[in-house]
Amino acid sequence: MDSDQRAGQAQRLRRGLGPVVRGVLAAALVAALAGCASFSGSAEPVVSLKTRLDAVKALPEAEALANFASADDEDRGGLDPKSYRDYVAGVYVRAADAQYLAFRTNLSRETKGAGFGSSTAILVMNGAAIVSGVEGARALATAAAVTSGTYSALSKEVFQDKTHQALLAAMDSRRATAKIALQKGLQQPANVYTLRDAFDAIYDLERQASLDVAVQQLTTLATADAAAQEKTLKSLYQAPILTQAAVDRLAAILDYVDALAASNQRADLDMLNAIAAAPGIEVGVGDTPGKTRNNIVVWLNDPAQTADIDAVIAKLKPVTKKDTY
Repeated sequence: MDSDQRAGQAQRLRRGLGPVVRGVLAAALVAALAGCASFSGSAEPVVSLKTRLDAVKALPEAEALANFASADDEDRGGLDPKSYRDYVAGVYVRAADAQYLAFRTNLSRETKGAGFGSSTAILVMNGAAIVSGVEGARALATAAAVTSGTYSALSKEVFQDKTHQALLAAMDSRRATAKIALQKGLQQPANVYTLRDAFDAIYDLERQASLDVAVQQLTTLATADAAAQEKTLKSLYQAPILTQAAVDRLAAILDYVDALAASNQRADLDMLNAIAAAPGIEVGVGDTPGKTRNNIVVWLNDPAQTADIDAVIAKLKPVTKKDTY
């Protein structure tokens, strides 16, 4: 075959490629619509999705915000603003979790019960169902690329066992990150972190249940990140919620340590090193005052220490000779 013949063949191939790809995508969509029954691979939740959503409907956002702002605790069922804020946030988060679990379960069921082409299409259709506008268009555009790629290179096993799990891990990771932000906010007083702030964080949590968002996350080590974020989330739930008085006392100690580290006086720097080496603290003296200060700050912020500020002051007193800071 001479060069002119090869060029003509390549041109005919390019002209024919578009219809082939469209045909593959169309076939995948038809297969997805046909579908077939399959097990979900997970137990049914103890509390149904409908029950969770009904609880949200009984507590509409506008009404909850008005109750939160009221000067009368009776409007909040006898709860103070912080307790009411936390209660409402809990109702909405549990509903968001239930909704996500249902989405995740359906996604797993459909991809297990359909062929490879329909698995690809189902992923995209589910993504488009929970996003809108430009975001949905990007999800569909990604689907076209995935479908055309599967035609030439990928297999059912690669997609379902690798890509599907990576997408779920990415969504899990982003939801854990959003939950961490919410939990940190709920540890603040109600006049600092309001119910409106909590609602904004919950809506951000809901937005993470998107395949479009998950596709963007696939370039990271999503599974490892999800594990790390979950660990952080658990530690936050286990950490004590400090009173404002305890926060102020801890801040005063931190200010004292900062002042020692910033000082040029030998006596202050010796005091800083003595604190780092004191019995019960023993965090180690760093190469520089700044590193020594950081070692002490990490120790002070550990939940084991912040749970009892009086105990912290007792450990510092043999060195600093101070009862207050």
